Amino acid sequence: MGFEKPLIGIIGGTGKTGSQFKAFFEKDGYEVLVCGRETKLTPKELAQKADVLIFSVPIKNTVEVIKDIAPFAKPGAMITDFTSIKKQPVEAMLKYAPETCEVVGMHPMFGPTIKSMKGQIVVLCKGRGNKGFVWLKRFLEENNVDVKEILPEKHDQIMSVVQGITHFSSLVVARAIEKSGLSLKDTLEYASPVYKLQLYTIGRILSQNPELYASIQMDNQEIRRRAEQFTNVSMEMSEFVKNKDYNNFIKKFEDIAQYFGNFKKESLEKTDYFIERLVNYPKNLSKKTDLKELRDEIDKINNEFVDLLKRRELLVKKVAIIKKKKNLLVYDANRETEIFGKIEEKAKEHNINPYEARDFFENILERSKNIMYLIKKPEVWTLGPAGSYSEEITSKLFSGKEIGYKTLIQDVFEEVSKNTSIGVVPIENSTGGSVDETVNSLIKYENIQIIGEDFLPIRHCLIGFSWAKIKGIKEIRAHTQSFAQCARFLQENFPDLRRTPCASNSLALKEVRSLHNGKIAAIASERAAKIYGLRVLKKNIHNNENNITKFIIISGKSLDTQPTGKDRISLLISYKEDKPKILFGVLKAFADENINLSKVESVPDGEFGKYLFFIDAEGHIKDEKIAKVVDEIKKDENLKIRFLGSYKRKREYG
Repeated sequence: MGFEKPLIGIIGGTGKTGSQFKAFFEKDGYEVLVCGRETKLTPKELAQKADVLIFSVPIKNTVEVIKDIAPFAKPGAMITDFTSIKKQPVEAMLKYAPETCEVVGMHPMFGPTIKSMKGQIVVLCKGRGNKGFVWLKRFLEENNVDVKEILPEKHDQIMSVVQGITHFSSLVVARAIEKSGLSLKDTLEYASPVYKLQLYTIGRILSQNPELYASIQMDNQEIRRRAEQFTNVSMEMSEFVKNKDYNNFIKKFEDIAQYFGNFKKESLEKTDYFIERLVNYPKNLSKKTDLKELRDEIDKINNEFVDLLKRRELLVKKVAIIKKKKNLLVYDANRETEIFGKIEEKAKEHNINPYEARDFFENILERSKNIMYLIKKPEVWTLGPAGSYSEEITSKLFSGKEIGYKTLIQDVFEEVSKNTSIGVVPIENSTGGSVDETVNSLIKYENIQIIGEDFLPIRHCLIGFSWAKIKGIKEIRAHTQSFAQCARFLQENFPDLRRTPCASNSLALKEVRSLHNGKIAAIASERAAKIYGLRVLKKNIHNNENNITKFIIISGKSLDTQPTGKDRISLLISYKEDKPKILFGVLKAFADENINLSKVESVPDGEFGKYLFFIDAEGHIKDEKIAKVVDEIKKDENLKIRFLGSYKRKREYG
């Protein structure tokens, strides 16, 4: 039979563990039938229906129940169990189930109070068949379970230590404290952190079903051996203490420490962490009503959070060092998506708005990237954050390069001007014209050169929350260029709407999401909407179907480029004194050499009535004709010419 979407039956499914796994399976869309002492459905009836039959009964009854029910299992079904011993149940399932049935022993290493399997360990012991085993393993791994495969005999040996000694020693310690004659309250009043940690573990065990723990101890013969071994070791250590035998006590201590090896260091680090959390853990928070006491507890939580941030940043630095060594990119889109997915899921579990949780952690992740950029320097800077059109074209042009993001175009110029990195910024749009911030930055940063260009088709969308209605939108946020490029749509649909300018469209999306207001939308790309988990309310809202933005690639380092025959040269011309025919003389010099000008633009020079001229011409600074034009312009002592760059032309439709 196939196991694409099996019907799951749990015998004992009304108990704690059975109910827990019923919920896990149903969450993934599986149909689950259960039977218990008070259900109409009997175990035998369930066995005949289920494609996957699970025994979730007390350990002491498991083999007997398998013997009674397994023979009625549906042919081809998979049979498994939840018990903490594996040798006897697996042997019983193999013996009593039809030979066509697959058999897998399963042991979840967590209790029924756990609400999510994520990060938990489940042990699987393959008995017979493979298809059911593969399905079960895949189901667990898709729920982020750490699956361990082991033989039943080896499982029981390991559990005799992991569960047997742990539970037995905890009960012995609890019993010894009880027999001490002291009240538990008195011991806790003067408790060391280590004592508290141990007592919390003991208290957790004592909160569980005593029959379950009795079965764990009694029904695994390996554990019975361990209990005897524990008694003998306790007697040995007791004799050392009784006889004040320092030497043998110390020697035994050192022998045990050697056996623990490097785990001691890990233990110190992790228990330090737990102890710090324990000391700061709020006491009887629910009983407090005094404002100062509540604020004190909040302060403790704040301090703890800062400590966690510091710990996180130390890990981030280690990650950055590894990425630098392995030449991996700081920004990993898949990893970021995974992180946000986990955060949103966790937020939903605690009834926290997932958008708000994402916004909160987005700032933390942004800081993490900035920390990593200090160790692994970006090679390319552009206007961010992720999802901007600048980021889109930069990722296309410099795939595999480390890309850093700035909030303002001027900040990109500032970064590029002081190091060997390069930058990508928008300079002109087919609808909105020149990007003033880029033009002004080219004027300000005199060491910056243009070393390339490219074009990106711009497809603007109106973006908001999934529940937002277009007719209910009262405010739109976007870059000023985007407002100009979508002016017709905005005028026809939102003539009186509030328009809030932002440094970039992706930043507008971030702001919209952080406000959690269905009446506020943003203008950006469909790609950006996916990145920020928002919905496209209306596609293609730009005025011009051929809406295209030109981007320039800038460098703070002078590059000696060679002519290709398909080049562009960018110049900035200024004058000392305003005179007639200044611009005419410049244009005539190009016309005399039959050189095509692709752009001529005058911009204010900072002094009223005085202008600078931006000129883009076809050609290269090393072309003979261009050289003649430059020489001709330089003859006029009133003019000053600044070379902005020679670079290969790109066709203007991306």
